[in-house]
Amino acid sequence: MAQIPSLLLATSAAIIVTRVADNNNLSDQITKQVLASPTALFVVSGIMLVLGLIPGMPHMAFLGFSAVVGFAGWRMREFQAAPEIDDADLQRAEEIVEQNTQPESKELISSDIPHIHAMNLHVGYRLVSLIDRQQGAELLNRLLGIRKTLTEQRGFVIPHIHIRDDLALNANQYQITVRGAVAVSAEVEVDKLLAINPGQVYGNVDGILTKDPAYGMEAVWISTSDKDKAVNLGYTVVDHATIISTHVSKVINDHIEDILGPVEVNGILERLSTVNSKLADDLQNKLTHQQLLRVFRQLTIDGVPLSDMVTIANSLVESAELTKDPILLAADVRCVLRRVILASLIGARTDVPALTLSNELENILLGA
Repeated sequence: MAQIPSLLLATSAAIIVTRVADNNNLSDQITKQVLASPTALFVVSGIMLVLGLIPGMPHMAFLGFSAVVGFAGWRMREFQAAPEIDDADLQRAEEIVEQNTQPESKELISSDIPHIHAMNLHVGYRLVSLIDRQQGAELLNRLLGIRKTLTEQRGFVIPHIHIRDDLALNANQYQITVRGAVAVSAEVEVDKLLAINPGQVYGNVDGILTKDPAYGMEAVWISTSDKDKAVNLGYTVVDHATIISTHVSKVINDHIEDILGPVEVNGILERLSTVNSKLADDLQNKLTHQQLLRVFRQLTIDGVPLSDMVTIANSLVESAELTKDPILLAADVRCVLRRVILASLIGARTDVPALTLSNELENILLGA
């Protein structure tokens, strides 16, 4: 019993000697270190309990102190078990709530509206190699050639085809849109070629039966090793770039009236101005750009090329004195370009196959 004060004195001296230099008071440091862990309090409570059970010791003092320290350790463990909310986290949470509840201060501008292109081509991620310039960009070269060919045939510049990858599509899928609307969507078999049956083949080739995405012809997906065999049997074998570019060409021809827009009309007039500026001015004085757009669209639907703009413009300037109806104006242009239209239909032949109605059937139709 007499050694307890010596033990306490030695412990206090050890605490003072081993104290780390700090701005805090010694009493604060002892409080933080002793009360930092509930385990230390449980150890102290256990020691007090053992001392209190030794005969000759002040039982009530040691047991009471053991109970108090044990209760303090239990309360501290319960407090540490509850999640602590840091002031910085709480402030950050409040800022997030305020940002979500407050109306957005940034004003919308016209550039926030997505631009609708004349034509878009979206491809799945397994077809990205066809548009990757580091891998040759074979599809881009094919599409450029198709645009050039159709521009010469149609008489106006086919607008740029915007191409991008789309993770919303299947890996082997591609999608063609015209003015923001989906025109077609199809899938290809990766690492295979498409053998198309042109109508007459001399045997069968192993593969996956399918149809040509563009024209719906009978076809077979074959491995690259069977290409020579399929060609010898009469099949037309094409790769993915050819399949997609052919499909794009068909979509352009099927939706040519939608492809032709105000920008293309301006290009047609600029080309006419370089050839005959006076005629271009007269045409724009007789018809507005919107009226010209309707006439040109009607002509493209009929398959009439807009290459000979001098002849077309002369016809429109003369006919605009009588009518502004785009259908009637287009009919007058077709009459002027009758030789060009016939040449595109029959080629070098001199006779034109035709069907006529009997007088009786014609009278019945007229009287109906």
